Amino acid sequence: MCGVIGYWTYDPKPEADAAFKRLFSESAVRGLHAFGLYQRYSETIRAFHHDMVFDWKLPAIAHARYSTSGDWKNHSNNQPLALSDFVLVFNGVISMGTRKEMEQAFHVELETENDGEIFLR
Repeated sequence: MCGVIGYWTYDPKPEADAAFKRLFSESAVRGLHAFGLYQRYSETIRAFHHDMVFDWKLPAIAHARYSTSGDWKNHSNNQPLALSDFVLVFNGVISMGTRKEMEQAFHVELETENDGEIFLR
C-alpha cells in the first residue's frame, strides 16, 4: 500500500518544515520503492524525489509507494503524477500490465508506465 500526505495551511510557520519531513519519513514504511513530492510554484509544477526540497509556505502533496507498475527507478513513473494542470496521488492498483498492455486495454495513450495515469487521463 501507499503513503499519501497532503499539506496546506492558512498560517504557515517555519516549524512546519521539520514536521512535514518527519511525517514524510515515517510514511516511507507505506512504500519503500519510490517517493515523490509536488508543490506548485506559480504556474509550474516541480517534482522532487529523494532529495526532497519542501517549502513550508506552499501547499504540498507527497507519496510513497511499493512499485506495482513501471520501473520505480524512472522518476516519471512515480507519483505524484503531474500531467497538464492535474496532479494525482492515490492508494490502489488499476493495472499491473506493461505500458503497451494498459494502452490497449484502456484505449489511452500514456506518457508514463504508472497505472495511475489511466485514471488521470
